[in-house]
Amino acid sequence: MEDELKIIGLFVAAHKYFEKDQRYSFMTGKQYENPKFFKHFPLPRLRKMHHAVEAACERGPIKCIEEVYSKAKISKSMANVHFDHKSRSMPSHYPFESHLELFRYRVTASYYLCWYADQQTEVLAYTSEHCLKDLPRTAEASEKKITDFRAILGKTIHSPFTCAFLWFCPDPCYGKANGGNVPDKKSAFGDSKNPCKRLKEKSCSWQVGQNSNLEDLKRNKFNYTCNCTSVRLGLKWSSLYRMCIDRDECYEGTVTCPLRKICRNTIGSYRCMCRRGYTENLLTGKCTKSQIIRASDFTMSDERPKQKKARTLAKIVDFLTGVRSIGTCVHGNCLAVVICALSTLIILH
Repeated sequence: MEDELKIIGLFVAAHKYFEKDQRYSFMTGKQYENPKFFKHFPLPRLRKMHHAVEAACERGPIKCIEEVYSKAKISKSMANVHFDHKSRSMPSHYPFESHLELFRYRVTASYYLCWYADQQTEVLAYTSEHCLKDLPRTAEASEKKITDFRAILGKTIHSPFTCAFLWFCPDPCYGKANGGNVPDKKSAFGDSKNPCKRLKEKSCSWQVGQNSNLEDLKRNKFNYTCNCTSVRLGLKWSSLYRMCIDRDECYEGTVTCPLRKICRNTIGSYRCMCRRGYTENLLTGKCTKSQIIRASDFTMSDERPKQKKARTLAKIVDFLTGVRSIGTCVHGNCLAVVICALSTLIILH
């Protein structure tokens, strides 16, 4: 399977590093002529995917590889890689009817194969040799080289899926200012378009397994990460805002608070606090139920507040009825007087 994977990888990588957007082939200007798919998938996204690739890749990674390999091995793009003399005499878009169809085919393939690479699908593991060694021999490259230190087996490759990422996925981290070239770590960290370049730790990495939404991939909504702990503990990288933000340990569920305590997020950390109705014992640190004063337990020892209350209610009656109250509440039952006054007022009106 690795031999087939290499052919597929170079076939798609030739598109990634060297092809322009064929949907705008009639337009002129740098924005249309310069290759840019090493930075992102086509903008806007491909709305109508190639039916053959889509049908095969929806059935699984093996069917996807078989379909793309069937076209890649006979393509004009790969003729000089495996010395296919028949393909050399064919049009540059062979075996497709046009450059636009070839473009749609490879974009659709890159969507799915990058998606499978993010899931670390076993059939995409590749450990044989330098990932991009034969890329200059593709028709699109015209002997131009792409240098990426991560592609050299035995020196920097730490994952069997590194080659799959370099072949099929745009790189949201490195090489964007250098035409996709990443000669070494120093140039990677110093890339002017490295999203992590302003941090103390400038390393940037694709978040494996966090890009499993195919529609988001098509729209270039990549999840990658920077080391925000080099700035301050409790921070994490937000791909959406492209900056370090506070990590909400409570929302993420990464902490467990003791009984009767709940998690409260703070800047850079969190606190376990007593639930409502409980207070923390400063000596033991445990939460105890608060002693709330009940109205039924409270008794008046002074009669004067009752008299003040009676006068207030009498004024309310005066205001509502327009009649000056005479006398006092019977047995202090001023509420009954108010209810009676309200009833009278309703009848009169």
